[in-house]
Amino acid sequence: FNHFGLNRDCETCVGGGGAEPRSAWYLNFLLQMAAAAATAAGNTARRNSLLPTPREHPPSFYCPISQQCMHDPVVLADGHSYERSYISRWLDE
Repeated sequence: FNHFGLNRDCETCVGGGGAEPRSAWYLNFLLQMAAAAATAAGNTARRNSLLPTPREHPPSFYCPISQQCMHDPVVLADGHSYERSYISRWLDE
């Protein structure tokens, strides 16, 4: 407790401009730390929501037309893989 301004010899806090019961000071300290953690978590969540979501598969598993994971891939003469339904629709247009 000495690192947080607590006096080991008595039940009062010696920091913060006055003596208060150690348990009240410690509870206040925990509440402040929880609030700081919640703020940091909120900032992280907001920052992470702006980032692209990670993909579950390697980039080569995704169709360049639909940007979705391919379930029925085909390789065309250009050497690229496409989802069959999307490339068929694109070639028909």
